[in-house]
Amino acid sequence: MKRLNTTYLATGLIVALAIPRIEAADMRDPMKPPPLALYKYRLEKQKNNPPQQVKPAAEEQSSTSWQLNSILYSGQRQHAIINNQLVRKGGSVDGARLVRIEPDSVRLVAGGKPIKLVLPAREKMVKKSVQEK
Repeated sequence: MKRLNTTYLATGLIVALAIPRIEAADMRDPMKPPPLALYKYRLEKQKNNPPQQVKPAAEEQSSTSWQLNSILYSGQRQHAIINNQLVRKGGSVDGARLVRIEPDSVRLVAGGKPIKLVLPAREKMVKKSVQEK
């Protein structure tokens, strides 16, 4: 019985070593176009869409716009969320310094110029009591 098991084991090893291994690098995607077609496609795409010029950093900063997302205003703290960043009074965001926080607006200074940001008008929410329903 022991000899029969070793025979099967030896035969299995010989068969496993005899079968050529298929590696991922050898497998070809049947849906992938040939290399020459890909090359021509990329050339045509470059002709139709020339690369855009990159703007200098100074030019980008001057055209930056600020969006006031929210204001956290209480006696203990005054913070504003501008361009999705939490900013305290005296802090800066995208090259502008926050100088004043009010319940519905903030004032920034960028390049010596004052900028006032106001919260967007929100529709009045009407809360109905349970009895009215």
